[in-house]
Order: sequence, then C-alpha cells, then structure tokens
Amino acid sequence: MLDALAAHPGDTHVLLGLALGSVSPSGGSPAPDPAAGEVEALVEELGWRVHETAPARATLAGALTSLHSLGVPVDRHTLLAYARLAERIAAVDLDQLDGLTDPLESAERALLLTVLLEPALMALRRMAQENESARRHTP
Repeated sequence: MLDALAAHPGDTHVLLGLALGSVSPSGGSPAPDPAAGEVEALVEELGWRVHETAPARATLAGALTSLHSLGVPVDRHTLLAYARLAERIAAVDLDQLDGLTDPLESAERALLLTVLLEPALMALRRMAQENESARRHTP
C-alpha cells in the first residue's frame, strides 16, 4: 500500500483512490451481481465518476440483491435521496483535507477519517432514526 502511494506522489486524486480503495466496504463480492446494472444506472444518473471496479459498486449491488431477495422494494430511484446525502458527506470529508499540501499527507488523513469516522456516521444515523421515530410515533 505504501509503495503504491509512493509511486504516485503528485496525483492527489489517484492517492486518495488508492488509500480509500484499500478500505473495502464489507459485503462486496467479486462475482457478477444481478443488481450491478442497477448500480451502473444509478452512477450514470448521478453523473458520478466512479471507477467500474470500485469495491463500493459490488457492495451496493450485493446490498440491493439481498434487499430484493427479502422483498424490500429498493431500487436506484429509492437510493437517489441517499446518494445526494452521500454527496454532501463526501464534500465535508474532502473539506477536511483543505490546507494540506502534501498529497501523501492528504491520503493518510483521508484514510484515517474514513476508517475512524465511518462508525461514528453509522451511530449518528441510528441516533437520528431513533429521534425521527420518537418525533413521528410518540405523543
């Protein structure tokens, strides 16, 4: 990993891709997934530039396939609202790198923020769900 980062010292985008790509979301599968086309359509609809082999694509496709198999009607149209929120989170994430001039330092910071902040983001989501449930369902 460090050798790969050192091989691209001047390209922050490539360095961030290598660093963040090394932290694969769980649940991805190398086998083709039936929902891969749905993920591709979502990425195209959003106009996102995400590499076709990005591990998150396989993770998302696997999640959609699991939801479909359980009868939960989630598709790319449902995911659009979540994707828009994810765009805002990504902007906040990259704002944390502003002012860093060393691409390797940026990659390291991005990796640390991703690994250590992801559980905090999940906790915030669950807390917000509890709050929203209380708002909607308690007098």
